[in-house]
Amino acid sequence: MNKISQYFSSLELTKGFLIALLSSCFIYLNHWGFSYPIINTILGIMTLYLLLQEDQKVWFIAGTFIGLFWFWWIALSLKHYGYIWAIPAEILVISFIYGSLFWVFAWSAEKLSYRLSVPSVFFKSLFLLIFSYVHPFGFDW
Repeated sequence: MNKISQYFSSLELTKGFLIALLSSCFIYLNHWGFSYPIINTILGIMTLYLLLQEDQKVWFIAGTFIGLFWFWWIALSLKHYGYIWAIPAEILVISFIYGSLFWVFAWSAEKLSYRLSVPSVFFKSLFLLIFSYVHPFGFDW
């Protein structure tokens, strides 16, 4: 446990988890029949506000948990093929891929901000906007 503390602090882990939880609330609240547009809007704005001001580590953690909270269901299809043992591994891989994507976005925004003297918030929000238009295999996530 001591070795991981040199990479992530408890505060960074908590911030990333909270941001991912706020960004996922609308999904789970809707599942439980509690869906109000004003609440979803407030949660979305809070998520963006908190995420855009954070650094690369928090972006990686938030992206990992967002990948976990939003896309865990993809791995459930493995049970139809008899690969139940692979479900946790696929969930971890999906989460790590999303965390890595978010880290790349934050890292790129920091580098561009440094070179172009534009606030990194601009590039982070631009990356999130562009990423929202990506639809792999024609499927709107």
